[in-house]
This record gives sequence, C-alpha cells and structure tokens, in this order.
Amino acid sequence: MNEQAYHIIQQMTRRWKHRHALAFLLRVIAVSLPLVVIAVLIFSYPWWWVPLIVSGTTVLLRWWWPLPVVSEIEISSFLNHRYPELQESVQLLLVPPAELNHLQLMQRSVTAEKITQIGTPPEINASLKSALLVFFLTLSCTVLVFFSSRYFTKTSNGRTAVTPVVHAEKEVPPAGISSFKILVTPPAYTGKPQREENSFSLSVEDGSVVSWTIHSNGVPPALGFIFNNGIVSPLKPSADSLSWTFSKTLSRSGFYQVDLGGTLSSLYQLELIPDKAPVIQVLAPAQHSSFQPGVRPVLQVRTSVTDDYGIRSVQLVLTKASGKGEAVSFREEVMEFAHRTGTTREQMLIRQLDLWQMGMKAGDELYFYIRVMDNHGQESRSDMFFVSLPDTEELLSLSSLTSGVDQVPEYFRSQRQIILDTEKLLKEKGSIPVDSFRLRSNELGSDQKLLRLRYGKFLGEENESGIHTPDDGHDHAAEPPAYGDVQALMDQYAHKHDNAEDAGFFEPAQKAQLKAVLEEMWKSELKLRTYLPADALPFEYKALVLLKDLQQKSRAYVGKTSAQKATLNPDKRLSGDQSKIRRDPSSGKSEMETEPAASLRAAISIVENRKLGGTDAAVMEILRVAEQALGQAAIRDPAHYLTALSIMGEFRKGETTVSGQQVRQLQAALAAIIGQTVTSPAKRAATGGLADQYFNQLNKTR
Repeated sequence: MNEQAYHIIQQMTRRWKHRHALAFLLRVIAVSLPLVVIAVLIFSYPWWWVPLIVSGTTVLLRWWWPLPVVSEIEISSFLNHRYPELQESVQLLLVPPAELNHLQLMQRSVTAEKITQIGTPPEINASLKSALLVFFLTLSCTVLVFFSSRYFTKTSNGRTAVTPVVHAEKEVPPAGISSFKILVTPPAYTGKPQREENSFSLSVEDGSVVSWTIHSNGVPPALGFIFNNGIVSPLKPSADSLSWTFSKTLSRSGFYQVDLGGTLSSLYQLELIPDKAPVIQVLAPAQHSSFQPGVRPVLQVRTSVTDDYGIRSVQLVLTKASGKGEAVSFREEVMEFAHRTGTTREQMLIRQLDLWQMGMKAGDELYFYIRVMDNHGQESRSDMFFVSLPDTEELLSLSSLTSGVDQVPEYFRSQRQIILDTEKLLKEKGSIPVDSFRLRSNELGSDQKLLRLRYGKFLGEENESGIHTPDDGHDHAAEPPAYGDVQALMDQYAHKHDNAEDAGFFEPAQKAQLKAVLEEMWKSELKLRTYLPADALPFEYKALVLLKDLQQKSRAYVGKTSAQKATLNPDKRLSGDQSKIRRDPSSGKSEMETEPAASLRAAISIVENRKLGGTDAAVMEILRVAEQALGQAAIRDPAHYLTALSIMGEFRKGETTVSGQQVRQLQAALAAIIGQTVTSPAKRAATGGLADQYFNQLNKTR
C-alpha cells in the first residue's frame, strides 16, 4: 500500500510537469502564429524569418511566464493543503520507513490508504485548459485576418487596375477574323519587356509601339482601323492577303474600330498610362534652420525619392549668399548625393555638407533644393530650404531692427551695450565696494527698463503701467460713477480709448516675438534691480537673440528665373485658323452652354422613354448631338465613356435588346457630361460680388 501511494505521488509529479510544458508550447504557438502569418504571408518576408520569430517568442515568454518548479515535495504540500483528510501527513510517504518511529509508521499507513481514494486533482489540467483556450482563439483570429487580407488585397488590386466595363464581357472579334495577335513594346524609360495582348481594347504606357497582326478567314477587299479622330489607317496585307499587319506609336488616349470590307466592329479603347513625375520627400533638415555660434556647421540632407518607372539623376542645387545690403553676391553649385540605398524606383539619399569647407562664413546664408529627373526626362523640384550662419558681431547690433518704421528715437542704451556693461561689472565685482556694485547694477536695471519701454512703444504701449493720472495729457470725462458700478470706477484709471494689440506696424507673429523680448527684458531688469547681474545675463542674451531672429525673418530669398517661351509650330503660322480660339465669355452664353446641355438633358429623357418601350423618329437629331458629346468624352477618358458611346450607337440603330443596366449606365454618362458642361469655369465671365448684387437689384426693379 505504501509503495502504491508513493507511485501515485510520482505519477502526479510527472503529469503536472508534462501539462505545464504542453501549456507553454501552446502559448508559444499562439503568439508566434499570427506574427508569422502577418510577416511572411501578408508582408512577404522571407521564410527564414520564421525561426527568428519563434525563437524570440520563446525567449520572451520564458522570461515573462517562467515554468513553475514541480517536485515531489511541492506535490505533497499541495495535497496537504488541498485535501484536509490527509491530515498534513503526505510528506511521510516520501521518507524511508527505517527513518520513522512507530507512531509515524502508523500515520503513514493511514495516509497511504486515503491517498489512493482521492483521484487526480483538477488543478493539474488548469494551465493546459487555459492555454488551449488561448490557442484556439488566436488560431481563429489568425485565419480570419489571413483570409480577410487576401480578400481585401484582391479587391484593392482589382480597384487600382482600372478595368473598363468593356472588359467585363467576353470580347468577340468581328466576323471574318479568325485570329489576331497584338504586341506591345513599352518605351525604353519604363524598363518593361515586350508583351502580347489578347484583346483589342488596350491599356498601354505612354509612347508604346503597338503592332497588330490579324488573320482573316477569306480574302477581304480591304482591312483597316478607324480611329476616333477620323483617320482611317489601312493594314498592310501579306502575299496571300490572309494576314494583315499594322504598327502605331500611341501618344494619346482614344478609341478605334476594325473595318473589314465595310463591316465595322465594336468600339475598342486605347487608354494611355501616363508617366508620373518623381515624388520628393525631404526628411532632414527643417525648411528653416540655423547653427548656434561655436557649433561646427555640418548639415545632413536626407531625402526619399520615388518614381513609377525609374530615377535617372538626383541633384542637390545650392545657392550661397554672402555680403550685406546691395553688396550681396550669390554663387550656385550643383552636387550629387554620396550615399544611395534602394531600387531604381525608390531611393533613400544622404548628403553631408560641411559649410565651412564650402567656403561659408558667419553671416552667410545657404538656399538649396533637390532636383530629380526620371528616365522619361520629367523633372521635379522640392521646396526651397534655408540655412543661416549667425554672425556673432552682427548679433550684437540692432541697427536694422526697426527698418520698417521711419522714426528716430531718442538716445537709449542698446541691448548689446547692456550686455557688455553687465559683463564688465561682473569682472570688476571683486575690486569695487559693495555699494558701488549695487549702484551700477541698479543703473543697468534702469537702462534695461528704458530699453524695454522703448520697444514696448512698437506694440502700442503708452507708458509702463497704463494707469491714468491727471497730468498724463489726456482729457477724460470726469463723471462720478454710479454707486456699486465697479467697471465705471475702473474706467477712471484706465485708457479705454487705446488698444495696444491693434497699434504698431507689425504682423501678429512679429508682435508675439516682441512680447517674448519684453518678457526677457522684464526678467533681466528684475535681476539687475535685485543686485544679481550674473543671473540677469542669460535673459539679456536671450532677448538679444530674439531681436536678431526677428530681424533675420524679415529677409526673403527669390530665386532667379528666366522666361520660357512656348515653341511655335511653323505649320500653323499665318494659316488664319481660328477654330481653337474661344469666344469671349463676357459676350453672353456660348453655344456649349445652351444647345449641348439642353440636348443632353433631352437625350436622358428620350433614353428613359425608349427604355419603357416608346419609339420616336424625331429624336434622332438629339441622339446624334448626344453621341457627338459622348465621342468627345470618350477621347478624353475612354475607360468611362466608351461603353456609353457603344450603347448610344445601338439606340440610334433602333436596337431593342438594350438592357436596363445599360440604359442606366448611358444616363449616368450623359449626366456626368452635363455636369462638366455647366460647371466649366470658361463659360462665364469672372465678376465681383458687388457687380452681381447690382445686377440682381436691377432685375428686381424691372
């Protein structure tokens, strides 16, 4: 019996250890699985990331959730606490019988008999159950996220690749054509190889060369393409007249038809994918930056450049400004970026500039921008960035701070002189009497007060306190205030007629900085009045820096520009062609404002009536005008209007097989064209609001 009881304790110990180990393994899988799915399957990280993720998760959980120490002694203590009927005697089963006395042996026998009756404690499986719950919840969420990401990725890909409605239906080649082959050769700037298309409707890169090869069933009399501009391009036949070829470089969007011996096909779109200009994002430095005196001016320029096909060159264009006043000289320099990382389409570039090595000195300024050119020759430029090197000598000069105000103030000490006198007083502190030191410090405080009041006048402050006195030169109405009227009592001592916020010649940002200057002067004056010139010195310097910064902000850099004249076409000169000259919008409503918009609205109603089954031959002229408008819109945007143009052609032919969905699509296209016609800014003369009100008042009086 005693041996069986000891075996039960050993079995509980092993089972508890196994349950804890299995629970830890399930937690590792529960945490690692979503990370692996997100990293490898969704973001396409390489598979060698899997062991790294699992190892890192194991170490983290091992530290955060350590495995408990399970031994036979721990199990015996647990059983004593869990089952009172064992009488705190389970540990006797772990001791050899030879080491126990007679009373302990009797208790050991009773405990061994009772331990065989308790069964397996439910706490052994508690950690495993919680781990299983976490594992299944994580597994369910991971599966849901994975399939959701696949679905949304598929949906977004289908949304970004703009698929016209024409492609939704299976394309049927015209009768008499057995097969065709279309080769698209993208231009060199794209870096894409030649590809083969299996549809007459094409979406190709701008400047691509498209080659058609059409095989006919018989020998047609002629085979050609009719493009949207009315140009008919015949195809070149082979020796047996069964194979026809044609090549064309596409430079604009539109549509075309296949003319097979007088039989016209459906309309096929020609959509061009334009080459976008490079995108520049400057990561460092800020647009306005400066270096403090004593710091080596080393500037790091970091930028990110992206392009849809490829980047040819990235340059840093620098302009260094030196001198003062009318003697300012500019020197331009172009630099390449030293460090490049990334692909040809997306690059991270870094260039470090040592302004001293570039020949710049204190007081100079640097203006730069980034110029990027892609493989197609398109150029993009970033914003202008400004870097200044403060001049320590100029920093202590305030001569041009008030250049915008033509006033000659009375004599007062400058902030530079107050700083110099304060530093001189600190140097002589040990060699002069205390009374003399305090007197000079108080005098500097008075000078700081006069300077503060002088700059306060630029903000409209009349005196230090703003409290009315009888001899201040202002005539205020002396009316006795009513009893209990606190505001009337305060008005006797306040200048209500003047608002300091609205006075002066400065912008709100300049006023805010001048207020900061006055605040620093207040602090400096306080320290000087309390005989602490050493504590006043930082506030004096800060006030000086704010003043000089305000002076520098008034400067502006305007880059030199040159006239860029448009290239004249000699074929159009002296031809007298005025077809593309717009009418004067002030002469009244143009034709595009009246007839097409009214015809398109009438066409929507006609389409609605024909959808209900009505027929009327008198509407053909209106449908013809609507078809012309759809044709012009399809040339600009074939992906959205080409299908509506085909449906309108079926209406004009009297087809009765047009579905309700096609009718709604045609009506939506006509409504979109009406919106563009009505809201076009060139249709109406630009008049002011006052003129409109005057015109409306005239109409009311008639």
